[in-house]
Amino acid sequence: MSGPRVGGRRAVAAAIALGLAGAGALVITPAAAGHRAQLDLQGQTAFVGRDPAVIELRAIDAAPDDRIRVRIFAPRASRDALRATYDAVPDESELSIFEPSLDGPLDQVPVVSFEIPDDEIGELIRRDDGALPVVIDLLAADDTVLDTLITHLLVIGNHRSPTLSVAFVADLTVPLGLQPDQSVEIDGPALVQRARALPAGPDLPLTVELRPETLQALDASDQASFVDLIMSLEGRSLLRSPWVDLDEEGWRRAGEADRVIEQYALGIATVEEHLNISPSTIARLDADGTADTLGLFRTTGTTGVIVESSQLSGATRVASRYQPVRLFDANGLPITAVAVEVDLHDTLTHPDPELAGHRALAELAIHGVGAEVDLGLLIEVDDLDPAALRTMLSGMDQRDFLRTLSVEQLFLLDPARTTGNTLFRGELLPTVAPDLAARAADLQLTRGLVEAYSAMVAPADAPIVPLRTQLLAAAAAELTESGSRTFTSRVFDSVLDGTSGLSVVPSERITLTDRQTDLPLTLRNDQPLPITVDLILSAEKLRFPDGERVTIVLQPGNNDRTIRVETLASGDARVTATLTSPGGRLELARAI
Repeated sequence: MSGPRVGGRRAVAAAIALGLAGAGALVITPAAAGHRAQLDLQGQTAFVGRDPAVIELRAIDAAPDDRIRVRIFAPRASRDALRATYDAVPDESELSIFEPSLDGPLDQVPVVSFEIPDDEIGELIRRDDGALPVVIDLLAADDTVLDTLITHLLVIGNHRSPTLSVAFVADLTVPLGLQPDQSVEIDGPALVQRARALPAGPDLPLTVELRPETLQALDASDQASFVDLIMSLEGRSLLRSPWVDLDEEGWRRAGEADRVIEQYALGIATVEEHLNISPSTIARLDADGTADTLGLFRTTGTTGVIVESSQLSGATRVASRYQPVRLFDANGLPITAVAVEVDLHDTLTHPDPELAGHRALAELAIHGVGAEVDLGLLIEVDDLDPAALRTMLSGMDQRDFLRTLSVEQLFLLDPARTTGNTLFRGELLPTVAPDLAARAADLQLTRGLVEAYSAMVAPADAPIVPLRTQLLAAAAAELTESGSRTFTSRVFDSVLDGTSGLSVVPSERITLTDRQTDLPLTLRNDQPLPITVDLILSAEKLRFPDGERVTIVLQPGNNDRTIRVETLASGDARVTATLTSPGGRLELARAI
């Protein structure tokens, strides 16, 4: 048998009777079996002021003779004590207990609105600052508790300093759009829908995480969705990101730090080109990030990193809960880090968005009112109900010590310090980085092949850019070693196709009658574009006065050349003609 919805959670309502005072014991009774009525918060007074506090709720699927009971308990003065009341009725005596009068049978009242009886308990609830748990029970005719909703009234005055700030980040990352065959696969409408669903408003400065490759892929494949996405991102800031998602520490260990820097540079350029803005200098640090990774990040222009609390040592995790912390790279240089706030995010994921917003507001207010220095939190909002955020933000607007900041501004708050006011030195707990040595070797080999090919084709006709782009995509963290090799294999095949059809046409045997003569040679190019090659000549009994190596441009079709030769000895002489890429990295054809 499942229990009632305690604290606003939807569940199959069971018949649980709670005592009026000291309600720690739960007694299961069969009286209301099958009765699925529940409470849903519609609105409430956030901060208790001079006027009576009001609470509005709906009793869903209530019976005509069901009733509402309200109990108010002593205020909680800390965030942890407040959270402890979410899923359990306080095991203590109430400050007040009453049943609000209704305008008719409960099943016919669309919204139950009632005031906390100010004339009886107003001074009592205003006596001490804090968050007062308000337990609202839905009772059957036989006093069985059908459902319980727990919210809070805040008795907290206003002040201006110190402040508790909240910054917001949203994840709009999608899988790699570029495919190994140079096609693009990306669900533009779905991405636009996600972007449009993000919470918005002047009091919610939102920073978005979006891969630059996504922008480029969408621009190339779905202009309508690309334009819609740009409009949805207007006014947003973007986190600093490499062109594709990378495991920076894995590539650094594989000797590919320069390629990481290249990816970040391309990511910045892509954002600036497509959105006409520069991305933030804040980036995410992977779970395997180390002091060496921080140093690599610094070379990309990153000034701060977002981390998960699990990436930090115990002391650093505590210090970072409400303040930035300073981490130090391998050279001892500091970089600021902010941990994503998990508890507030969990509070906001409650299925009753109005209740979720008020609870989150209560957590912020309780902690903020006792702050001795400016504090800040960072929450991820892409999976949150906008209604919950609106409720929280509306309450924050009522108190000067609660405010919102951009992610960049959050990183400018004073970092955590020790009790002796010394700058706190944070510590990372990195996971093991993946071994990317094999992928790095494959990429280096293929990259060399592409660079050799790039020297062969004229820039105006070069199919090099898409090949280099495929190599960048091959480094994506989401790809397995096999998946990455699929990209490099396609690049390898493209280079082979682009360099095929080059040959030295065998010439007829000639007899040299003079010490010097001209040797006719025909080189063939079956490609549809000019190809630059090195022609290398060798022979045991001949010398080539004009040089043994010459760089030439082969036009499509036959290319006739005359080679000056000089005999060094009598007898037969065989000339070997070899075509290579400029510099000799690729051998393309050979004939004797």
